[in-house]
Formats: sequence, C-alpha cells, structure tokens
Amino acid sequence: MGAADNNTETNVLKEPLSKPDDTAAYLTTALQTGDIALFQQALKDVIIAHGGVADVAIASGLNNRRLYRILSGNKNLPIESLITLLDTLGLRLIVTRGIPKETEYCE
Repeated sequence: MGAADNNTETNVLKEPLSKPDDTAAYLTTALQTGDIALFQQALKDVIIAHGGVADVAIASGLNNRRLYRILSGNKNLPIESLITLLDTLGLRLIVTRGIPKETEYCE
C-alpha cells in the first residue's frame, strides 16, 4: 500500500468518524467483540479522524508518548486514560446489562 492509498484510507474514515453518533457506534461495535487490540485500533482511527495523536494529546492533557503507548496494542489500557480520551472526543463510557459468559460460577 502506497502513501496515496494510506491517505485515501484515512480520508474515508475521517468524515464519518468525526460525527459523534457514528464515532460512538464504531467504538461500541469494536468493544463488543471483546478484542482489546481491535478496540484500540478503532480508538486510534477515531483519534486520527479528530486531528491526530498530537492534537488529541494536547486536548486531553495526555502526553504524546503515553497516548502512543495506549494505542500500541498493549492489552493494559488504563481506564482513567480511556475515560479522559473519550471525554476529549465528546464521548463517555456507559456500562449496560449483558448476557454473562458461562462459567463454573454461573448457575
């Protein structure tokens, strides 16, 4: 994939992900998969659509290095940082009732 292809891909994502309802649906869908790396990639896509890591880092008060580390695919995504990022993007984290996974503790 060349630089022009990458720019086209970024532009395709940028417009819909700059709309709050579309952004929320995109991140929710990624989170519902249970794949943290996929959610982090979706969060990265949203951050790029909102001006990029540097702009979002400044707006959120997180430094660039910390934000890159959060988006690197590291499974340890600090909840405080996630809440700060979502707040900066005009979003919030909401917990709703779901169907519990079957475990030896469920009856």
